[in-house]
Amino acid sequence: MGAVAATCSDVNKQPDKGSITQLDKVDSEEEEEDEEEEEEEEGADDAAKGGRNRKSTFREVIDNTAAQGIDEEKILHAEEMLAQHKAMRRRQAFENGLQDFIDSEEGNILDNCEQKERDGLGMGVGDEVLQPLRDKIALLQLCRDLEADEIEQAKQFMESAYRHFLTSCLRGRDLMWVDTNSGKKKKATANLDVTLKNFKILDGNGGLISTCKVKDVVAKRARDSEDMCDSDAFTSLSKGDQNNAVAVIGPDEPWLLVESGPTKLDEFIIAFIVYNGVGLSDKASSPKKKGKGKKPKDEEEEEEAEESTPAKKGKKEKGKKKKKQEEEEEESE
Repeated sequence: MGAVAATCSDVNKQPDKGSITQLDKVDSEEEEEDEEEEEEEEGADDAAKGGRNRKSTFREVIDNTAAQGIDEEKILHAEEMLAQHKAMRRRQAFENGLQDFIDSEEGNILDNCEQKERDGLGMGVGDEVLQPLRDKIALLQLCRDLEADEIEQAKQFMESAYRHFLTSCLRGRDLMWVDTNSGKKKKATANLDVTLKNFKILDGNGGLISTCKVKDVVAKRARDSEDMCDSDAFTSLSKGDQNNAVAVIGPDEPWLLVESGPTKLDEFIIAFIVYNGVGLSDKASSPKKKGKGKKPKDEEEEEEAEESTPAKKGKKEKGKKKKKQEEEEEESE
């Protein structure tokens, strides 16, 4: 019978073999199928219906050629290649439209992105093509609302970081001090007094480098600080030190400190957030100070209103008389 043709179009017409004409018809149907798929990509409403009709026609051609003695294995091979071609077209359409999906409003919904990733994997789309979609999924997961157990874990993490920082500062926390004028580094020790109000940086000999009030400063990553990220002192640091650098903003001149690692850096920043109540709810913030022994205005008005009633006035007079009698008895004794 000869070798199997790579595609239907590779079979040449021979006048004495009517069955080959049928395969030419298959090739024609394949071309029409490609045109129909292009219309489907452009949003034609009748694409699905047309595809079903051509599939039915293609099956009829296979049945007809099989009846005329063509090896069915060759027909199945041609049909398999057609299926592969259709799968390739679908995969190409997916890849071409992926970035538009990521940039669309629909691409801002986590469930849609996860379903899109599953669709791509099902089509055999490569990891390199899917990477932008996976980056978008990771971003959406970070921005989603925390679950109840995740909120509890975050609270525990902040409490643990705060306690570690507090304990280390009370006994002396080792870090590096960077002079923002000269860019020179030197070993230093961070200290908090027992009142947790004064924060000090001491040199290796115990001498004071600088001090500030805890309530007057904010700690943040140096690379995120506009006051520090472009300074010569910061840019002269190694990449590792830049990642572990913390800026203390609030003193007359910002401080630049370098912690020994990312965990220590997190402890430093979280501790100052807790100290100053930055990012906490109003309920967690310290209550406003009131005058000593002074009652709120509402309570004073209520007491005055109660004292103005006859019953209250009578009780008040009796109390004064009783107290006066007790004082007279004490004097007589």
